[in-house]
Parts: sequence; C-alpha cells; structure tokens
Amino acid sequence: MILQYIIVGVILVACLALGARYFYREVRENLRYRRQGCAGCPFYEKCQRDKKQTEH
Repeated sequence: MILQYIIVGVILVACLALGARYFYREVRENLRYRRQGCAGCPFYEKCQRDKKQTEH
C-alpha cells in the first residue's frame, strides 16, 4: 500500500514539475517578445520585414 502512495506521489510531482517548466518557458518567451514589440505574435518577423519594405 505504501508503494502505491509513493508511485502516485512521484507521478504528481512529475506532472507539477512539467507544468511549472511549461509555465516558466511561456512567461519567459512572452517577456522576451514584449521587449521587441509583439508579445508572442507568430507573425512578428513578417511584420518587421513588411515595415522595412514600406519605409523605403
């Protein structure tokens, strides 16, 4: 019975660790993009190229 609790505990800790890692990466990436302008926009590079083309 104790072994069952240990296994469940290990699985729960692993799930929490993976969730925290995912959350940390998302927040870090959004902060990086916010400094550049578009917070996490998948079209950021295309927008920057379009802006450069329209300026010339």
